[in-house]
Amino acid sequence: MNEHEFICQLCEGKQFHDPAKGHVPPGWAMKKINGEVILLCDVHANPCHWFGGPSPAIKELYKKKFGKEITYH
Repeated sequence: MNEHEFICQLCEGKQFHDPAKGHVPPGWAMKKINGEVILLCDVHANPCHWFGGPSPAIKELYKKKFGKEITYH
């Protein structure tokens, strides 16, 4: 097994995953926010958080983590 640790850039949730089985763990995704690509866990990459734009929960976590508002995604 060639597992690597993946860390959500919003909540710091961690998961081990073998990149040979997919570039990120199942359900995880890379999202472009404010011109930067960040890795999100399966909870925060869930389409429910992104329908019509980022949810209030995502906006709050992003502001807490990065100290700035989401201006575009």
